[in-house]
Amino acid sequence: VDMARLSSGGHRLTVNFAYQAYTGGIWVDRGTIVPYGISFKVSAPASSNLPVRTLINSATGITVSGDITINATLTVEDISLHTKGTCVACDTIRKAQKGGRFLFGYDISLSPTTTGPLTISIPMDSKYNGQTITILHCINGRLETINATVVNGVAMFIVTELSPFAVT
Repeated sequence: VDMARLSSGGHRLTVNFAYQAYTGGIWVDRGTIVPYGISFKVSAPASSNLPVRTLINSATGITVSGDITINATLTVEDISLHTKGTCVACDTIRKAQKGGRFLFGYDISLSPTTTGPLTISIPMDSKYNGQTITILHCINGRLETINATVVNGVAMFIVTELSPFAVT
């Protein structure tokens, strides 16, 4: 929020992150910002009637957590990119591979698919602890770039769709 552009009066700011919503209030009086009624509340999204579950791929150690159906199966395979020149996201991943920035890549999927946020945890070598890695994610040809800090040998991040992920 650009505080310099706020007009006089009360303003409310709500920030949503995963399942949490933080709300705070400020009052602007003749250019002076005075905090008031700061409150924080945690709210859950509308119930999906699905259990929060964590599935683990034993071969890679990758986990997926979220509102996942009881009969869902987690599949993790080596990354498979769209045909060269047909997908901007996959072409960006190819550039990372050629540029030496590519660590590894996986196609991660759930069957049947699910909706809503999913937390992905990917094991990393402990030499990356404290470092920020970049995940390049192809979502139907659109590139999503996610930064994650490696903590205790794990990179954790939240997505709403599964597909090819490249760790750089």
